[in-house]
Amino acid sequence: MLYFVGLGLSAKDISLRALSVLNSCDIVYLDSYTSILAEGGLDEIRRLIKPGKLAVVGRDFLEEHVEEILRKAEERRVAIAVIGDPFIATTHISIRVEAAKRGIKTSVIHASSILSAAISESGLQAYKFGKSATIVFPEKDYRPTYPYRVLLENLMRGLHTLFFLDFKAERGASMTIRDGLSLLLEMEREEGEGVLDEGCLAVGLSRLGSEKSITYAGSFKDLQIYDFGPPPHTLIIPGILHPMEEEALIYICRAPKKVVKEWTRRATAIKLRGTLKG
Repeated sequence: MLYFVGLGLSAKDISLRALSVLNSCDIVYLDSYTSILAEGGLDEIRRLIKPGKLAVVGRDFLEEHVEEILRKAEERRVAIAVIGDPFIATTHISIRVEAAKRGIKTSVIHASSILSAAISESGLQAYKFGKSATIVFPEKDYRPTYPYRVLLENLMRGLHTLFFLDFKAERGASMTIRDGLSLLLEMEREEGEGVLDEGCLAVGLSRLGSEKSITYAGSFKDLQIYDFGPPPHTLIIPGILHPMEEEALIYICRAPKKVVKEWTRRATAIKLRGTLKG
């Protein structure tokens, strides 16, 4: 049996069902690379799971040792524990597919994820979100502008965009909202579509699921100087806003009314541009 167990966004989010399954397993592989816990941390997870069961593994193990995981799951009860919901990261669904090919039974215990939590906290309407993307740390020969292209496509359809921000477990580096906005502005200068500048509206979210979570909306300039505290951070760029969404950003996310109204005008113009281009 192979279980895929969502842990939620903090150690305090773990459900009774998830905890029961984890403690019934012979081996628990804890994915340490797709995200980090907002609070509680690894020590709390170790306290909740019976001694000797837990193995903290990184990306290399989950991608290169699938054969080992499945071989054990053919004979024993094995769990892959994932921060958030199990299948937001594509690595985990590929393992489940391989298990199904071998006839290994699988079971999924779902939990809150950064995707659902960020949308809920922002006050934006879930059905108005387009494709999501991850803003990654640039490397020497790798500076992708794919997130910008996703944003442009969504804006031209009037849709909101949620950005996951890169996390490098091997070097303990987590991208901040300030980093993400700076990279988007660099992509704008490179791509030159004329949709982003420091006056654009964004929503920054940090440590969702913890008692110290922060949600704040404003212009890029506002968010670049705002103190969101330590990661994990998440970023949303809205598309066209419904009046109720405008009020949520103003009264819940503390966005300046002028910035929200100006962005609604700009987002409408970008969508019109996309309609004319299509």
